[in-house]
Formats: sequence, structure tokens, C-alpha cells
Amino acid sequence: MKQQDKPLLTIVSFANDPYFPLLLELVVSVRNHASSDLCAISILDAGITKKQRQQIEPHVQHIAKPQWDLHKLPFYKRRKPHQKAFTCLPFLPRYFPGYDIYVWLDADCWVADWSAIELFVEGAMRGKLAICPSVDRSYSPVNFIKWAFHRPLQVRSFLYKHTKRVYGRRTAERMALCPELNTGAFALHCDAPHWDHWAEIMEAAASRSRVYGIDQLTVAMMIYRDGFPVELLPAWCNWLCARALPIMDSETGRLLEPSLPHCPIGIMHLAGLDAERADPRLMTILNTIHGATRTRSLRYELPPEYGEAQDVSAF
Repeated sequence: MKQQDKPLLTIVSFANDPYFPLLLELVVSVRNHASSDLCAISILDAGITKKQRQQIEPHVQHIAKPQWDLHKLPFYKRRKPHQKAFTCLPFLPRYFPGYDIYVWLDADCWVADWSAIELFVEGAMRGKLAICPSVDRSYSPVNFIKWAFHRPLQVRSFLYKHTKRVYGRRTAERMALCPELNTGAFALHCDAPHWDHWAEIMEAAASRSRVYGIDQLTVAMMIYRDGFPVELLPAWCNWLCARALPIMDSETGRLLEPSLPHCPIGIMHLAGLDAERADPRLMTILNTIHGATRTRSLRYELPPEYGEAQDVSAF
């Protein structure tokens, strides 16, 4: 494919002041790959400082201020500006027009292998929502059902609980055991019909849903209930470290999925690891492919010119 034939691509993320160190690590991890020269980086600024903005500007193409895009969202639910990250996702083409493909990455992600970005782009080019389900053969099992006397007493899955609140028990029962679709990393083509439909069902859910998780709830409804096309990517494209730690190649230092064939981790996602996200000095013991152990931080190691990695305060 000739360079001029490649789709116009932007990688989009979002941060406020406390999460800026993670955002910087994400941006630098993207720019560390030669292929990133062909893509733009767009940032939604939810309250970074002037100094932080000056630090990030040389590495990105666009910075925009997110709004509360859901008109039906009650004012009492708008108390935490960082939660705009959950409600702005269906509106990315409006914030950053002119691109063919939009790849969203949460600020607590970083790109370890560019092949993951290529798969997200390929899925989006096929007119589908490219996204990873929160399941993998290496992930620790999650007990979604509470049992009593050999009978299911309570369903505790995220989708069941949130769907029941917004759409009622009957719909929740159909969604109960569907795998969550992790919106921390996804890609869509600018012309995909998903955008308008996602915005529509998120608007409809705004008055009854919590802001936290409304993105994953409505994506699941769009895919599982409404049948919009989806490309489910392998877990190494959005590796949830809280569900399973990667292993290391002791010779190259690359992070790999724990199970055969030990594919390289494409995107490291630190959601759920509050201690690791907060402290870059915190070392984690990882197994190696040859059975030994190594210690390293799960955060991206910034080059020396960026100074020491910074602590992250929780939202």
C-alpha cells in the first residue's frame, strides 16, 4: 500500500492534571514507534495545567476541551469533569474532524507493539467496531454468579447490574453472561453508523445510568442487542494487567501473553491496578518465558530527556 493510500489516522486520549503523567507515557510510547509518523495524536484536555500542556504540545497535533455532550444527563451527575471521558466517546469525529480512523486509548494504556494498532485500524477499515472483549484464556476467572443450594442466587456481572438499572430485568437476563467489551481501546471509521447510534442510545440512557460505565454499557447494547458489526480482537491488543500479568522475554525484554504462543503484548492497560498506576517506582515480579523471574514497573519507561516518571493521584 502506498503511503498516500493509507487511511488518515488519529489516536485519541483524555486526561486531567492527576492523570497527565500516564498520558505523557502513552504519547511517548506511541511516538517511540516509527509507524506513528503516519498518524496524528489528539488529546481531550479535562484540566491539565499550562505547564503540562506546553510539555505535551510538541508531540501531538490537536488538543480540545471536552464538553458534557449528553443533554439529558442530569446536572447532579456532572460534578466530576474527568467523567466526560465516558460520555464523549461517541463524539470523537466532532472534536477532531478530518480523519478516516479514530483509535481511542485510555490514558492508562501504553503501546508496546504497533501490531495492535494495525489490527485496530484493519477492523475499523472493514466497517466494524474494533474492540477487545474482557476475556482471555490467561485471565483469572471471574465468578459472576452467587450460588446457594446449587441454584443461582444472584448475578453480579457488570452488564447485568447496569443493564437492569437502565433497561430492566428481562434485557439484563439476556446480557448477563455476555463478555464485557472494554472501551479502553477501540477503533471506528469516520463513516461507521455506530457513532450516531452510540450517541443516541447513550443519550437515552443518560438519565438512568451512572456516568461511570455508561460507555461500556451502551457499547454492549449497540453490539449485543442492536447487532451492529464488531471485530473482536485478541486480548493482547488491549491487555488487562489486572486480570493477568504478562510474562517477559528475558533476552529482549518484550512483554508477552502468558499462554502459548506467547504473542507480544500490543497495548498494556493498567486499569484496576491503582498502586501500579500511582507509583512508577513500584516493581512487579514477572515470570519469564524460560521460567525465571524479573522485576520491572508495569508503566512505560520514559526516556531520560523527559525526567523521572511521576506519581499519579487517583481521580
